[in-house]
Amino acid sequence: MVNQLLNGLTMLNNILEKILIAVGLLCLVTFVSITGAEVFSRYLLSHSIHWSNEIARLTFLWSVYLSAAIGFRYREHLVLDLIQFPPGSWLAKGHEAVILSLSFLFVMLFAVIGVITIQADIARFYAITRISYNWGYASLAVMGFAGVLFMLEVILNKIMGREQKTLSESK
Repeated sequence: MVNQLLNGLTMLNNILEKILIAVGLLCLVTFVSITGAEVFSRYLLSHSIHWSNEIARLTFLWSVYLSAAIGFRYREHLVLDLIQFPPGSWLAKGHEAVILSLSFLFVMLFAVIGVITIQADIARFYAITRISYNWGYASLAVMGFAGVLFMLEVILNKIMGREQKTLSESK
């Protein structure tokens, strides 16, 4: 039963990861292109592209948060090990359980904060493009929900004794 659930979750997460990578890459390319065009326009043509800052901000937010969600799947975030435990010891297993639990709570918090922020700030818009601020806040919620799915996969893999793929193995 748990094996079937884990296999289904892994398949779903593989699809979700491909979507997040594609959208995140598109946002990153858009961010770099718009920022480059703004720099070129402002300093060489002495003319500013008025809407560029707002679009660049949104695409940057989305590229960062989508990439962060993928980082949770592979546990590739910044880690600071102040204390080393002997591998396989109960201290090492306890430490890992605490880290996984805190990571899971962290992504759940992002999902909740993203949804609450979207609901609370429904009437604010960027001045020039008139794009709702909610498009930026939605990146928090998407990162949180994707992170929850990815962390569930990591935790279930750990419980089932399966080896979790690394980022370099997924390529």
